[in-house]
Amino acid sequence: FSGKYPVSVRNCHIKKGSRLVETMIRDADYCGRISSFTLPGCILLIDPFRLEQVIGNILNNAYKYAGSDINVVSDLTEDGLRVEFMDYGKGVPDEELPSLFTKFFRGSNSGKKADGSGLGLYISKNLMERMGGIIECRNRSDGFSVILYLPLRHPGT
Repeated sequence: FSGKYPVSVRNCHIKKGSRLVETMIRDADYCGRISSFTLPGCILLIDPFRLEQVIGNILNNAYKYAGSDINVVSDLTEDGLRVEFMDYGKGVPDEELPSLFTKFFRGSNSGKKADGSGLGLYISKNLMERMGGIIECRNRSDGFSVILYLPLRHPGT
């Protein structure tokens, strides 16, 4: 798998209101369901092409399974940029949360709703880890969230 999807991490300067990540999010929002998002200024250590794939997988799943508006919120932490994609669907059964990143896993709520192979989140996790980041999923009382933790470039690196 890793040989098929090379990752090339580089410094990406994200200015407040940056077009780089904003463009990634807007381009992936082919259904026009993102109602709002904010991004702080920072310098990330990412592969922009691979991050765009991860964002596309997240939004595609939200379109298929939630069918709702999506809010994207972000903030800087000590370790990086935290970006949360929040939909307002039913989420997934709690007992299935640990399996969401398993190759070929499709949740019990996928039913006949949508086609899929169960590879989107598996690939996204692999790409995020290879960029030094983290991806998590969690249910909320009003929907479902996928959270990305993107590494920052620290002074001297």
